[in-house]
Amino acid sequence: MTGGLKSFLSRLKGVGRPEEPPGIGEASRESPRAFLVRYGELEVGRLILREGEWEFVYSEAFKNQERVQVLLDFPRKNKTYRMNALWPFFASRIPGLEQPQIRERIRKEGIDDTDEGALLSRFGQRSIANPFTLVESR
Repeated sequence: MTGGLKSFLSRLKGVGRPEEPPGIGEASRESPRAFLVRYGELEVGRLILREGEWEFVYSEAFKNQERVQVLLDFPRKNKTYRMNALWPFFASRIPGLEQPQIRERIRKEGIDDTDEGALLSRFGQRSIANPFTLVESR
């Protein structure tokens, strides 16, 4: 990829998203987390944070059905996806942290605003952008 195209794509990635505080975008190394991704009663997959890396894998139930399509960020049903940053599909569930009411809630609840797992747990269960739910599991 040419330097100009790479620079353009890097800038495009942040279009429409507010500035994130330091630390957001890289997985926290302190708080292991696991989430179930659901569509109604169907378990779509699991999102796991461990040792600073996010992992997404589809459930067997999802792999064996044809009604619900794969998620755009995860086009292959049989692949285990790993990344140091949270994928946009999930990151979009965390509200802009510069909003006064969000800052106040974070302060009152003692949430570390650099811990994506904690922010996703607190704010990410539902999204107006899609019908999937995210439920923290142990």
